[in-house]
Amino acid sequence: MWDTTKPAPLMLAEPLDPSFQEDGELETAYRQFLAYTSVVKLLRQEPLSEDDWKCGSDEPIQPWQMETRPHNTLTEGTRQVKETEGYFVENAVRLNKGWSIAVGLDRSTHEAIHIQGSGKALVMRLGGEGHRVIVERCKSLDSDWQKLIELSAKNFQRGDRSMAYLVTPGVFERLHRINGTDSARCKAWPWEWKLAHVTQGSLVSVATEKPVPISCRIRDKDDATKSLPAPQVFAAPAGSVYYLNQPEKLFQDNPPLSRTGKAHRSRVWRQLGYSEMLWISYRNP
Repeated sequence: MWDTTKPAPLMLAEPLDPSFQEDGELETAYRQFLAYTSVVKLLRQEPLSEDDWKCGSDEPIQPWQMETRPHNTLTEGTRQVKETEGYFVENAVRLNKGWSIAVGLDRSTHEAIHIQGSGKALVMRLGGEGHRVIVERCKSLDSDWQKLIELSAKNFQRGDRSMAYLVTPGVFERLHRINGTDSARCKAWPWEWKLAHVTQGSLVSVATEKPVPISCRIRDKDDATKSLPAPQVFAAPAGSVYYLNQPEKLFQDNPPLSRTGKAHRSRVWRQLGYSEMLWISYRNP
């Protein structure tokens, strides 16, 4: 069954045949992430081997662990737990030892951090609870990321059948006029990409997962120093893959200014690093 208003389903040429133990678990532990060397191979149209996915004896399948953390909320001025809403839990993400989070910064932000730290590691506070983090430049990532971008750009310029690999969550939001009111809708793929089997567009198929809810905030129009909660946005998760007959750019890469003369809201998402894609030229096996 195929709803032809949606992207075409893809089938494997041959079924996967993993080796299972009697209890139904995989005999070999496989990584749940793509290493840099594996991404380079994909961008060069080189097939991945099983060794690219296997974990070493002391290597985790993913670089983080999920922890459920219980909390008590105390009544103000006492050491007693509140009678209502006094207990709650949260899921915390703890990076494994030796792993770090990398963020991309524009030049002005980098220079501001560099000045604050006087060229040394800088301690900053992140999040509502003020968790402390050490910020320092990782020069090796400069050349690594640049290499990925250059390989991706070459694949894009070829203009033949391609797969777009979503590196960061993709925010594909568009306003729709319904009964005189603007309503924002999110999609698992860019709205401007038209389906090949419906409108002779380029998009053939999509492989994705459940959306990632993102809680947003907006500036208070009466006080720019304050922010207010905004409606959630639902992003396509990183790791989503799009199969196209030819590469297509994103509208949010270079949209016109908004009606008020400011940067288009979709452009702001791209400037924050969302919807980053790597392009892989497709070859028949």
